[in-house]
Amino acid sequence: MARHGKLFLVIFVLWISVFHVTVHAESERVISPKKYTAAYLTTQAQADSLDSLTAENDAHTFFQMKYTADYKLDALLKADIQNMEALAAWVQENLLKPGAVSDLMFGGGCSVFMAKNPEGKILCGRNYDQEQNAQNILVHVVPGNGDYESYCTCAGGWIFQKGRIGRDEMDVSLLAAAPYLLMDGMNEKGLVVSVLQLDGRGTAQQTQGKNSIQTTVAMRLVLDRAASVEQALNLLTKYNMHSALPDVNFHFFFADASGHYCILEYEPENGGVRAKGFFDATDAFPACRDPKNTYRQVTNFYKLYKGHDDGSFGLERYNTIKKELKKHAYTLNEENAMQLLAKVRIARAAQWSVVYNSHDFTAKFCVKESIHDVKKKSKHRTYDYRLTFGKHEGL
Repeated sequence: MARHGKLFLVIFVLWISVFHVTVHAESERVISPKKYTAAYLTTQAQADSLDSLTAENDAHTFFQMKYTADYKLDALLKADIQNMEALAAWVQENLLKPGAVSDLMFGGGCSVFMAKNPEGKILCGRNYDQEQNAQNILVHVVPGNGDYESYCTCAGGWIFQKGRIGRDEMDVSLLAAAPYLLMDGMNEKGLVVSVLQLDGRGTAQQTQGKNSIQTTVAMRLVLDRAASVEQALNLLTKYNMHSALPDVNFHFFFADASGHYCILEYEPENGGVRAKGFFDATDAFPACRDPKNTYRQVTNFYKLYKGHDDGSFGLERYNTIKKELKKHAYTLNEENAMQLLAKVRIARAAQWSVVYNSHDFTAKFCVKESIHDVKKKSKHRTYDYRLTFGKHEGL
């Protein structure tokens, strides 16, 4: 028995030694995608997600990526993130290893509208216009925790202000934050969200007992957990909203597969909030029916809190969209919708136009092909996508 006991002890000690070495090696293992430089990732799922990043054109200005890593939304919702600087710090601490350059920026001048196609299916058209490095990414976000899948368009120029992914030597670790870098998107329920910049100081709600979120976190929350305009409004009114940048404000446009839509607007600084459009009553807002179709299009001036700007930036674009939609009885096919977006595009700053179809789950893109030509009209190319989700393809 003594001999067997000693043998068991030796085997046990050897097993513990091997286990310790294995665990230590795993914790020290360098995690990096095969195709790109990304020295600050913390999980293999992040590396796998970045390996899915594929250039859609030879100019390397437009990409696709499938994001399956954990982006820790629940933890972020409790972290009282009030601006892009705070989001960058949170990403650095919770998604990446120390040392990653965390220079996140945000903004843009844009146009959005909602229409129906001849079959009665909901279309949402959107221009994203911003003078920046063209590194734009269509990201398929797969939460894996029961939340809704979504596709969102991220402006990579906010984190990669120079160079081209896949062509120039650059660390792309910050793409671990891709789910929070969206400018617009659609989820598997057909809910579309877009954000547009406004003048004036950023909103900063301070209601006691509520956690704080900022602009892009709000959009991620909506795409992950709302199936309708009404659910989106109910979700967001549970939090204090803070502008991603303190010196500018933002408003949102939502549209869903039922044909409901709204503008959600926050008052600068002191934190009022209003919603107008076509939707049923919610916990915070009465039902709205928009009989004059005033709120089915929006650009870059205040619609619900007038007096905080002069109402001029984006007014011509707004009037053009409203006139064209009325002329066609608010019915356009995808080609017509893209042509309308082209009419109101800010040529020097245009990054992409997209038309989402909330029933067929398609997205027609027109994307900037050239990379740094912000001083002249740039070339654009059209792409058509069928947005596939794990559960179904189309309503």
